[in-house]
Amino acid sequence: MATAAPGVRLACGRVVRQWERIWHHALPVPTICFPCGDNGAHCSHSSDPRPHINGMDERLLDTMRSAMQQELEHARGDKAPAATAPEKGWEDYHGWLRAIVKHHAASPLLLRGAVQRWPCVDPTHPKTWQGHERWLQLQDRDVALEAGVYTDSGFSMKSARLKDFVSYVIESEQQSAQFPASSPSPLAASDDAPLYLAQQDVDSLFPELCEDFRLPLHLDPTSLTQKLIWIGPSSVVTPLHRDPSHNLFCQVRGTKRIVLVDASRREPRLLPSLDPRRRNTSTLDLTAPTREIEEQSPGFCELPRFSTIVCPGDVLFIPRDMWHFVEGVDAEFVVSLSFMFDYTGPSRFRR
Repeated sequence: MATAAPGVRLACGRVVRQWERIWHHALPVPTICFPCGDNGAHCSHSSDPRPHINGMDERLLDTMRSAMQQELEHARGDKAPAATAPEKGWEDYHGWLRAIVKHHAASPLLLRGAVQRWPCVDPTHPKTWQGHERWLQLQDRDVALEAGVYTDSGFSMKSARLKDFVSYVIESEQQSAQFPASSPSPLAASDDAPLYLAQQDVDSLFPELCEDFRLPLHLDPTSLTQKLIWIGPSSVVTPLHRDPSHNLFCQVRGTKRIVLVDASRREPRLLPSLDPRRRNTSTLDLTAPTREIEEQSPGFCELPRFSTIVCPGDVLFIPRDMWHFVEGVDAEFVVSLSFMFDYTGPSRFRR
C-alpha cells in the first residue's frame, strides 16, 4: 500500500502535500460574465452578469449591464445608441469602471467574455489573431525578446527578426500539440529558455495591429498610462510581481493562469528582490510545488490568494500594487494586451 507523500504543516494546521501547486486552495476570482453575443448556446460563459460582488449594489450592476451591452454593440461595429441618463451618482459610463476600482481595491475582478467581439479575438473576423495568417502577414522588423524568466541567473535579452519569432511561436505550438513543425525556426533550440516578447508598447511596435482592438470597457483615454503586448509560447512565465498602475489584462489568444496574492508591498514572506531595479518582483519561484515554496518562505502559503484561468475575450482587472504571477497553459501560443491606467485614490496594498 502506497504511503501519502510527506507534507509541510502550516501554522493554521493544514498540511501541504508534495503534489500541490500554488493555485490549489486559492480563492476564485470574483467574476461577472458578459452576454455571449446573439446566441450564447455554444459558449461556456454564463449569460447572467447579475451576481452581487464584494458589496456592489444593484444600481452599479445595472450600470455595468448597460455598459456591457454598449461594448458588444460597439465591438460589432454598430452605431452605439445615445446613452440614457445614468442614475444619480453616475455621471457617465466611465463611472462604472471607477466603481470597479473603488469596490475592488482589495481584490481582482474577472470580466468573462468582455472583449469577445474584438476583431483580434473573434475567430470569424478577417483580422483575427486566433490562427497563424495574421501573424505571417506582418511586415518583418527587429524585436527584443526575453530569454528565460528575468529573475533567473541565466536570463538575457535577445534581438531577433519578427518573422523568425513568429515561426518560433508557431513551431512551439505545433510541438506542444505533438504535431510536426511545418518549417523549423532559426530561434528554436530544445535546450534554450522560452523566448518572450514581453511588455512591449503595442502602438509603436505593431501600429498595423491597433485597428484590431479598442480600449476595453469604455476606459477613459486620459487615464491610460501604457498599452502593452505580450507574445510567447505556452511555456512562458512572468514571476510574482506588482505594477504601479491598475491593469486591465486582456487575453487575446491562448490561455493563461494568473495567481494573485493579497499582501502589502513590504510583506517579507514574498521575499522581494533586493535588486533596486526589481523591488516590485518576488524572488520566489511559483512554478515550484507549494511545499518547496513554503520551505523557502515559511508562512507564504497562509497569505490569501486568488487564482483564475483567462481565455480569449476575458478581461482581468488587477488592482494597482497587487502581487500577481502569470503562466501559459495548454498548447497554443499566447497573446495578451495590458491596458495600464491610473485613477486617483490610495492603493489598498501601499502599506
